[in-house]
Amino acid sequence: MSTRTGFTIIEIIIVMIIVGLLAAVALPSFVTSVEQTKAQTAKSNLLAIEAGQQKYNEDHSSYCTAASCGSNTAINIALNLSIAGNDPFAYSCAAVVAAIPYNCTASDGTVSLTLNPNAVAPTQPVTCTAGGNKCPY
Repeated sequence: MSTRTGFTIIEIIIVMIIVGLLAAVALPSFVTSVEQTKAQTAKSNLLAIEAGQQKYNEDHSSYCTAASCGSNTAINIALNLSIAGNDPFAYSCAAVVAAIPYNCTASDGTVSLTLNPNAVAPTQPVTCTAGGNKCPY
C-alpha cells in the first residue's frame, strides 16, 4: 500500500478560488482606504498652506499667489513648509477677487481639494470633489 503525500489538483484549485474570492472582496476596500488617506493628507497640507499664507501676509502685506506659490517646491520655499517631494498631489495658489485673497488647490488627477480661506464654522475650510468614495469627509 502506498502512502499519499502532497495535495491533489482539486484541493489546490479550491484554495485558489477561495483566495481569489477573498482578494475580490478586500481589494476595493483597501484601494478606497488608500485614496482617502491620500486625500486626508492633502487636506492637512492645505490647512498648513492656509496657516503659511497668514504668516506670509503678515511678513509681506500680501498673499502668496501663482508667481511665488505655483508649485509644491515654490510653496515649500515661500511659506516655509515641508510638503513631501513624493506627494501625489500638486498644490498651487492663485490670486482671485478681493473678497477671497487667494485660492489654493490640491489635485492628483482624480481628486481635487480646494481651500476656502473665508470659511466660517461649521463650513468645511477644504472642499473635496472626486468620483466614488475617494474624499475622506
